[in-house]
Amino acid sequence: MQFTYNIGNTARESACRILADGLNMLTWGGPVNIQAVGVPWATYLPALRAKQLPLFFIGWLADFPDPHNWVYPFMSSHGTYCSRQNVVYGLDKDSMNWEGGYFPPYASSIGGMVYDVQDSINGTYIDTLISTGVVTPDGPARQAIYEELMDIYHAEDSQVPTVSARRRMYERKWVNGRIGEYTENAISPGNYFYPVWKALTTTPADVAVAAYSAELSPEANITTYLINAAYWAPLAGKAYIKLADPATNELVDMTANVHRTDAVPGTVVVYVTWNGITDALHNEEFGYATQAMDPGDDLNFGPVNIADAAPLVGKYEVWLNAYVLADNAVNVNINGTANFDSGYFYMVGFCDINKDNVVDGKDFVLVKKAIPSTLGSPKWNYMADVNNSGSCTAADYQLVKTSIPTIYTPA
Repeated sequence: MQFTYNIGNTARESACRILADGLNMLTWGGPVNIQAVGVPWATYLPALRAKQLPLFFIGWLADFPDPHNWVYPFMSSHGTYCSRQNVVYGLDKDSMNWEGGYFPPYASSIGGMVYDVQDSINGTYIDTLISTGVVTPDGPARQAIYEELMDIYHAEDSQVPTVSARRRMYERKWVNGRIGEYTENAISPGNYFYPVWKALTTTPADVAVAAYSAELSPEANITTYLINAAYWAPLAGKAYIKLADPATNELVDMTANVHRTDAVPGTVVVYVTWNGITDALHNEEFGYATQAMDPGDDLNFGPVNIADAAPLVGKYEVWLNAYVLADNAVNVNINGTANFDSGYFYMVGFCDINKDNVVDGKDFVLVKKAIPSTLGSPKWNYMADVNNSGSCTAADYQLVKTSIPTIYTPA
């Protein structure tokens, strides 16, 4: 037996595979092989219309909001799907699963009695129920007809309804009218933009923040990460501040100070990003932080660890941006940015102890000189602790040795 679906529709494919796998695991009276089979849409639809598909997965979008538009295609002998299945009602009364208010014998919703499944419930009776229901005015009589049809549909089980999907939409607070009379119509999915408008709760440029200082925080024994073209998994590297003189300081954290300069009542969320750019115009975002700010607040943002950014090797000029995440954020007034006092930092490659973008014999000599040492000892070299264990050992020696030769091209 084959469960067919149109190729490319992953939801139908998944459903067919789940059903096939579940049925194959049941105990049957003989050998059973149930398969989920994909068919190109150009073949699928003509085969469906020609009644050539044994079991098929298909959907239905109502043309108008009335139960007739569901019972006719699925239950009428002339309906879109019932006719293509060649559904015959009342074949096996013992397998029918009745529930609700109807079970033969019962009083028919259109008059008379339904005494037996095989004698009374057939295509002619179903078609009569449907044709009567569509012309019966709304009210208890019409409701009774469709309730009887639903009980028969459940008992016959000629089709298996699976899911009515629910879509989620996300929008800013100032979007109005998208959810309403037109767009909540279940039989007209999609966006209807005519009644949609934008209304800001405050005037643009009313809310303002100023980022006025930023800092790179020097700290010893800090690991950052390098990701290059050869590796998706991070390799341990080092980052340091390049000062005006030849010395360097290790670094880890980035912080910022932001002042809310407006007097508009209410709390807003402020979003701060730390960004960097190299001489070759390679951009990185090193981190971000958010805080709620009231008028007049002067807050410290961070610290954000460069280790989380995994920047490429290179020298980065670093700056800060502050944004307001509020209903009027589209046109919000941002009072400039703040540069880091330390200017820029350099991200060095894994095992590049002398920071020349090449792992070679010079780095090998430096790591040998630092063994053994720990933080504070005379031989200690922060860059030689390539595995960031807090000490320079033979393990660092082996890492450098196996990394020779490596050339890093600054971003």
